[in-house]
Amino acid sequence: MRFFRFIGYFIIILSLLLVPLYGSVRIFLPEWVKGQLASMLPDDATLKIGEISSTARMGVLYKDLVYERINTNTKIFLDHLVIEPNLNLKKPAQISIKEGLVSQDQLEFKIKDLLAEVVLENFNTDNMSVFGKIKEIEGLDKSFISNLDFLVKGLTNFEKSVSAQIEDLEANFILPKGPVSVQLSSINLNTKIAEDLKVEMDAKKSMFDLSALGAGNPNRKLNSDEISLNFNLFVKDNWILPLAIDVMNLSSPLGEIGNSLKLEATGVWKNEQAFCQLKDIMNNNAKCGRMTDVIDTHLQFKQNDGNFNFSGNGYCVTPRAGCPQVIESEIKTKNTTDIISKVILSGIIDPLIGGVILGALLSDTSQGGENFDHKASIKVQGNAIFLNGKPLL
Repeated sequence: MRFFRFIGYFIIILSLLLVPLYGSVRIFLPEWVKGQLASMLPDDATLKIGEISSTARMGVLYKDLVYERINTNTKIFLDHLVIEPNLNLKKPAQISIKEGLVSQDQLEFKIKDLLAEVVLENFNTDNMSVFGKIKEIEGLDKSFISNLDFLVKGLTNFEKSVSAQIEDLEANFILPKGPVSVQLSSINLNTKIAEDLKVEMDAKKSMFDLSALGAGNPNRKLNSDEISLNFNLFVKDNWILPLAIDVMNLSSPLGEIGNSLKLEATGVWKNEQAFCQLKDIMNNNAKCGRMTDVIDTHLQFKQNDGNFNFSGNGYCVTPRAGCPQVIESEIKTKNTTDIISKVILSGIIDPLIGGVILGALLSDTSQGGENFDHKASIKVQGNAIFLNGKPLL
C-alpha cells in the first residue's frame, strides 16, 4: 500500500512541477541539441522547425516543420505537428497534424486534420540515440529530447506501423496525358512498413477529377459515397503489387453512373539488376528495374441490371517501360447499350472508342455466356489495336 501511495503522491507532485519545468524547454533549445538532431538525418536530408513548444500531455508541438531529401526529391511540410506519449508500449505515441503536404517529383499529397497512432517496429526506449545517451540531459529535459528522437526516427526509420484517421486528403499527380486530382474525406488508414508494404484504406466520400486529361472534359469528374483501397508491395520471384479497389454509388456532374465498381490488378517489376529491398523500390533505385506489367486485371462495373466486366493482362504498359506494349483482354456486358452509354456519358472513355466497342459488342453472336449478353476481345500490339481479331483502324 505504501508503494501505491508513494506513486500517487509522486504523480500529484510531478503534475504540479510539470508545467513550469517542461514549459521552460520551449524557451531555450540549445544549439548543440539542434546539431545532434541534424546529425541523425541522412546526408542528403535537411530538417527545419519553425517553432517548438510543449503540450499539457507531455507532448511537443512542432510548427512549420519542413523535411527535405535531395536524392529522392522529397519534401514534407507539416503545420501543427503534435507528438504525445501514450501509456502503451505497443503504441508509444499519438500524432496529430493540422495540415500537411508531401511531394515527390510529379506527385503531391495534401492532408488535413490527421490523428494517428504510430509504432516504430525496432524503436527501443532502453537504447536511445545519441540524445538519450548524453548524461548532461536530465529529468524532464530528457523527455523532451526523447520526443525529438522519436520524431527523427519516425522520419528516417523504415519499419513502422501507422493507424490513422484523416478528415481530408487530396492527391495530385501528372500522367502522360495530363493532371489528375483525387480527393477523399473521412478516411481510415492502416499501413505497415517492414520487409513489405501493406496498406488498407477506406473513405466515406471520394472525387476523381479527370477533367484535364487529353482534350479535356469538364464532366469527367467521378464522385462516390464509399471507397476502399487495399494493396501489398512485396517480393516473390519479382517485386509485385496486388491491388484491390471497391467503389460504391458512382456519379458525375451529369448524374448517376453506376451502383458499384470493383477493380483488381497486379503490378509486376521487371529488369531488376540487383537484389532490392523495399526502401530501394520506394526510392526508385534504377538497379531495381521498374514496374512494367499489369496482369490479372479484373474490372466489374454495375448499374441496376447492367453489368460491364473487363479482364486482361498487359505487358510493358507503364510509362517508360522500354518495350513494345502487349494487351490481351476481354469485355463482357449485360444490358449492353445502357451500360456502355453510361460509361461514355461519364467521359471515362472517348465517345468514338466507346461507340466502336459498343458496335463490336452488339455484333457478337455468342451471347456472352452466363449472366452476360455480349462479349468482345481487345488486343493491342505496339500501336496496333485489334477488336474481335480485326484491326480497329
